[in-house]
Amino acid sequence: MESLLASVLLIGFRLLPLLVVAPVFPFNKAPLMVRVVLCFCLATVLSSSATAQVALSDLWSHAGNEIFLGVIFAFGFHAIVAALDMVGKLLDTQMGFTAANIFDPAGDHAGGLLSSLLIMLFGLLLLSRDLHLQLLKGAAVWFHLLPPGVSLWERFDAMVMAGILSRQLMIAFVMVFPVFLGLWLTDIAFAFLSRSMPQANIYFVALPVKIVMGGFLLILTLPMMSEGLVRMFSEALRPIGLAGGYP
Repeated sequence: MESLLASVLLIGFRLLPLLVVAPVFPFNKAPLMVRVVLCFCLATVLSSSATAQVALSDLWSHAGNEIFLGVIFAFGFHAIVAALDMVGKLLDTQMGFTAANIFDPAGDHAGGLLSSLLIMLFGLLLLSRDLHLQLLKGAAVWFHLLPPGVSLWERFDAMVMAGILSRQLMIAFVMVFPVFLGLWLTDIAFAFLSRSMPQANIYFVALPVKIVMGGFLLILTLPMMSEGLVRMFSEALRPIGLAGGYP
């Protein structure tokens, strides 16, 4: 009973960065109490296959290590949100949506229009393609390879984490590159028009055209975006390889 309680608590500590402390989308939309209950319900389920050989008296000495392992596991998913937020805000700037923000009551901040749309698209894809089940399987493998109370310090490589972040940013940029290219060509076309019609206020003429063009290109690139988001999800699970001893 003591080892089961220690396992549940240590697994719960490892899941805290992913579900409670700095939850990734869509977990950040749930109330705090719901996230805490979900965290320890999952910890109870996962404890059946990952038993900690740790006494309750030594629990707090292992808590910091478990939170560190949770940060590593959650890093790739936070990188997805950061990459989508960055390219979404760039698209907001290109399409003229910079002044339009969406208030997020869960995070108590305002987010960009298209960045919020891309993050919600990722959450929708997470559920529609059963990627949330893959996330649970990945967590189960993570706890199987690194049972509660085991350290990863000797196999931790910061360059692997930096590589995950750079690849997430690259995939996100490649997904929306056709939209950037189309808007850039639209800007060039209106630049020529401004030279031939200097009396016209090209900014207000170009703004609705760029909004329509950007929306049309976003619709055309949705299939590529869905595949790119799946690749980003697979990339986010790469830290499991650290536990297995391979990058």
